[in-house]
Formats: sequence, structure tokens, C-alpha cells
Amino acid sequence: MRNKWLITGASGNVGQALIRHAQQLDDPPELLFATRKPPATLPEYATYLPFDFAAPTTIDAAVAAADIVFLLRPPQLADVDRYFLPVVEALQRHQKPVVFLSVQGAERSKVIPHNKIERLIEAHNVPYVFLRPSYFMQNLTTTLWDDIVTQRKIVLPAGKAKFNWIDVEDIGAVAATVMANFDPYAGQKLVLTGQENLSFGAVVQRWNNHVATPIRYQSVNPVRFYFYKRKQGMTKGFITVMLLLHFLPRFQQEPEITSTIQDLLHRPPRSLDDFLQDTAKRLHQR
Repeated sequence: MRNKWLITGASGNVGQALIRHAQQLDDPPELLFATRKPPATLPEYATYLPFDFAAPTTIDAAVAAADIVFLLRPPQLADVDRYFLPVVEALQRHQKPVVFLSVQGAERSKVIPHNKIERLIEAHNVPYVFLRPSYFMQNLTTTLWDDIVTQRKIVLPAGKAKFNWIDVEDIGAVAATVMANFDPYAGQKLVLTGQENLSFGAVVQRWNNHVATPIRYQSVNPVRFYFYKRKQGMTKGFITVMLLLHFLPRFQQEPEITSTIQDLLHRPPRSLDDFLQDTAKRLHQR
């Protein structure tokens, strides 16, 4: 029984969703919050462990204390050899399994860091499950939220590309299910998707059915997007991630839609319409 779960990204959307679903299990695990600094408030069921991707000694100690690790790549960390090789080596050294949050299509693109992290884990013979979710609905309420609230617009280099939309709560539920019962899933690469593929233009049209002040979608070329985000203060590394995430799909096939969430959770994934209705309530409060 793996009762000590090390959660990287414990304060983020996916980490928090995983924690919520872990606490709903019949036999909740002890949760080890792996963050650089102690959380402002630490739940009574959790233990804080220092974990800094830039400090290998903290990584080794945290991995050694766990029974299983949930590994999430902070979006600003793109140097895989520097930040993730020490993690994978610690997993190998202490013989700990890992559930890695990758992305849909990671196997097809050597440009994105997730691809290299997956290959590192496999090359080191670490027992793994790769979760490959599609595009997060919550990007609308985090990364893109400021423009939506202040300017009522979404500016991206995505054109008419279609994205598959998934709620991070569904990702967290799957992660908790897999970590609680790892062995049957070991070695699997689970593609997690929502129910439909939609462009940003189509999403905005639906959202506008629920909001008083319309939102508009503005597609721009990558150069213009780069300078727009630099003017807002976004780092070059994060802009690169945004470009990879939103520009490359213009040249790719529509995302595959899978039944993985239905199969594992015995219920359909949350619909985008439900999410848009809920977020519309937040917009009305602005």
C-alpha cells in the first residue's frame, strides 16, 4: 500500500484537484506537499517537504520520503536536463513510481519539454503512468483571465485551430484513482480528454450566451503576440510555452477524443458549457 504521496505543484489547479479527490478516498493517503516554500496554511492531513527543482538535495530527500510521486512541470521550467534529470535520477535511485502530468500529443512533438521528460523516465526504467490531458478549461480563468476581465478579449496566435477542453477536476480525479491503485496502470499512457473540440472563436460565442458584456477573440500572428505579452511583463520562457501551446495546433490534426475518463471514473467528463456557465457568474461579479 502506497500511503505517502509526494505532490509537486500542490498549490496549483491540478495539484489542488488531486488533493481534493485524494481526501475523498476510502483510505486517504498522507499527502506530502512538495513546494519551495511552506504554504501559508497547511491542512492537518498534509506534511510540508522542501522541494526546489533547482536544488537536487531537496529533491532527493523528498522523493526518499514518499511511496509514490505526482510530478508536474512548472510552465516556466523548460530546461529538462537541469530541472528534471535530478528528479528522475532520484526516482530511479529510491525505486519510487511516478505519475507524470504530460500533455496530449507529447509523443509526437520533440519540441515540447514533456516529450523529453517522458523519454527520461522511460530510459531510467522508473515505473510510471503518463497522464496526457488535453487543453485545460481553467486556462480561461488563469493565464487568459486578466485580458478577459480588464479588456473583455482573448488574444492568442491560435487562429481557427480546434482544442479539446478538459476540466482539471477530472484530471485530479483520474490522478487520485491511478495513484491509489498504481500497479494495474503501470506503464500506461492515458490520454484524458473532454467531450468536444472547439476553437477559441466558438468558445467565446458560447460564453457570450451567459455574460452581459460580450467577450471577443482576437487571433494575432506569433510576432505580434510575443511583443503584446512582453509589454504585459510576461517572461520570454513563458511566452514560448504559450506559442507552442496555441500556435502549433494550427498545423496539426484535431485532437483525438478518448473515453478514458468515462472508463476510469464511470461518469462522463465535465462539459465545457457547465464550466462556462460557472465562470460567467465570476465575470458578472467584476
